[in-house]
Amino acid sequence: MGIVQLNQLKNRIGDTVAQHIDVSDVPAHDQDTVRLTRGLAAFVLTELMGATPKDAASAVTDGYQDNGIDAVAIDEDNSVVYLVQSKWSHAGKGSPLLGDVHKFIQGFRDLVNAEFNRFNTKMQAKQTLWGKETRFNCRSERCSARCGARLG
Repeated sequence: MGIVQLNQLKNRIGDTVAQHIDVSDVPAHDQDTVRLTRGLAAFVLTELMGATPKDAASAVTDGYQDNGIDAVAIDEDNSVVYLVQSKWSHAGKGSPLLGDVHKFIQGFRDLVNAEFNRFNTKMQAKQTLWGKETRFNCRSERCSARCGARLG
């Protein structure tokens, strides 16, 4: 990803979701990068499902023991569960690492098997919402959002 595109994305995150992103669990020296990583996950939800910036930011589950899932949102009208993994790269050269992909897959497995004890408190707080949604047929959309080289 070029620097111009990276700056455009950074500005869009700043103009939309950044003010709603919680970084209170992050040391001060890491807050800017974490806000962008979490903001990227939230921004993806505004684009994929039309979530409001505030709702998208509240869907962020990123943090210690997130099990590879940085945001989860449910579109009840269309019976879709959105799962996002994101990573911000200030150089615009990030790409998915194999370990991150495996972690995301394991997180998805734990989620569909209702193994909420394997997740952080942010995801555990969504347990009742997840249980409600899975009472009927739904599909999942999994998304990896990175600032970097194009895949494939």
